[in-house]
Amino acid sequence: MPVSISMIALSSQLVVTVADRVPTFDIVRSCKLDLAATAGLNDVQSLKSCVNDEPTARKQLGSQWSKFAPSSKKS
Repeated sequence: MPVSISMIALSSQLVVTVADRVPTFDIVRSCKLDLAATAGLNDVQSLKSCVNDEPTARKQLGSQWSKFAPSSKKS
């Protein structure tokens, strides 16, 4: 039983460590999938706009990240 408790304690620390950073996504892929799902067309201007919005959103999220609950960071 003590091994199980130690493993739980260790693994919970690993989750917190990973969740302390703002997540990084393949935004180009996400934007392409979003455009394909909504319009069915590859609109180059919309793709550029979507990709250009990501650094601004990431910067805003980064400034607020420390205020989020661990459960929110995890999800």
